[in-house]
Amino acid sequence: MPNQTPSEQQIAQIRARIDDIDLTLVKLLVERAALTHQIGQNKRKNGEAVWVPQREEQVLARVTKLPHGHLSKRGIRAVFREVLSAGRETQGGLRVLVQDLESAAASKAYFGECTEIIIEPSVVLNSQALIKAQAQLVVTPSDRETYELSTLKKFEFSPAENLAAKEFSICAVSTV
Repeated sequence: MPNQTPSEQQIAQIRARIDDIDLTLVKLLVERAALTHQIGQNKRKNGEAVWVPQREEQVLARVTKLPHGHLSKRGIRAVFREVLSAGRETQGGLRVLVQDLESAAASKAYFGECTEIIIEPSVVLNSQALIKAQAQLVVTPSDRETYELSTLKKFEFSPAENLAAKEFSICAVSTV
């Protein structure tokens, strides 16, 4: 690369450093995945759910309070939402039942790419549908009715920044 200008050489050096950091990140993610897998084994033995919303909110709150340099809190939150999604996958994964593409998009945005989304347009959202789909959760617009299900959490989703957000409910079989 003798014909490179100084700025090209600097960019090449910076990119080489980024490649080194990527390698370190992957090693740390592999280590994290081994730990989340162990947690998943314990959860299965104890009959506990893979998705623990309180724990995930604690993680997201903690990492967004850390110094983040040129990264926005939104960027940190987005990266860690995917890290959490991958961690859930090591624990057996999360299956979410929805009735429409809007709920599917909201679910992917909320739970991350490693979440399996099952779209059943004509299904009645109840405990039988969850069992049949082998899903742990239902996500539906908050204005839709669910039967025999408890709302665990609500969240807002907008498919684009300039569109109004819509409220969605995350529901599961009632444990009461």
